[in-house]
Amino acid sequence: MNQKHLRNKDLIPQEKLNDVTVVGLGGIGSSVIMLLATMGFKFIRGYDNDNMEEHNFGTTLYPEIWYNEVDNSKASMAEKIIKSYGGSNVEIDMQQTLFTGEGQVLSPKTIVCTDSMSSRKIVYNKWLEREDREVFIDLRMDALSMSCITATQGLDKYQDYWFPNGESGQEAPCTMKHTIFCANLISGIGVNQLFNYLTGRPFYGYIWQGLSPLVIKTEDFNSGEVNNTNNITEENAYANTNSYSYN
Repeated sequence: MNQKHLRNKDLIPQEKLNDVTVVGLGGIGSSVIMLLATMGFKFIRGYDNDNMEEHNFGTTLYPEIWYNEVDNSKASMAEKIIKSYGGSNVEIDMQQTLFTGEGQVLSPKTIVCTDSMSSRKIVYNKWLEREDREVFIDLRMDALSMSCITATQGLDKYQDYWFPNGESGQEAPCTMKHTIFCANLISGIGVNQLFNYLTGRPFYGYIWQGLSPLVIKTEDFNSGEVNNTNNITEENAYANTNSYSYN
C-alpha cells in the first residue's frame, strides 16, 4: 500500500497526521475514526464506555456481523474500523471508559462527539489544559440538523456555542434519534475542518446545517493560522481554488 496516500500527500503535510483523539465512538464517532484512519493519521486514541445495542447498528458504521456475545463495546468495534481502513501504519488506543478528564490524556488535536453537552465541556476543559493544544472540534446533530464548532489556540469562541444540558439552542446534541447520513455528513464536515486547520486554509469557527430543506449558516471566519495567511479575507478565500479533480 505504498501508493495509498498518493492523491493527498501534496494536499496534506504527512508529518502533521501524527496524533488525534476522538471522544465518543457512536454514530458520528464511527464515521470520524474511519475518515481519520483513511486520511493517514499515525496514532488514533478514542474513548467510549458504551456497548453496541441493536438500535445502534442503524446509526453507526459498525457492521452487524461484528456483533457477538463476548465483546460488543464501541471501543472494540472502533479499533476494528481503524485497522480495516488504516492498515498496519496506525497505532491505536481505544479505551472502553467514560471520559472524565481524571488521569486521561487528550491529543493537541481533539474531536468530541458525545451525547451530552456536559460531557463535551469536560473534554473541552481538559483540552484547554494542554499548552501545546492545536485544534478542538465539537460535532453535534439531531435527526435532520447538525453543527460543528471549531476552536484553536489562536481563536477560541467555544463558549459562545455551548449551553447546559436541557436548554434550547440552535445547536443540538446528538441523540439516538438520528439518521446515518446525518452522522456521515457532520463527520465529514468535522474532518474537513481538521484538514483546513492542518493546511492553513480558511475555515469557519461555527457551521450549522439543516437538511430539510438544505440550508447552512456559518459564523466566525478564520483566515488560516498555520501558514500565517491572515491577509486572506472571507471574500477572496476561495478565489484561487481549482474546480477540477482526478477521480
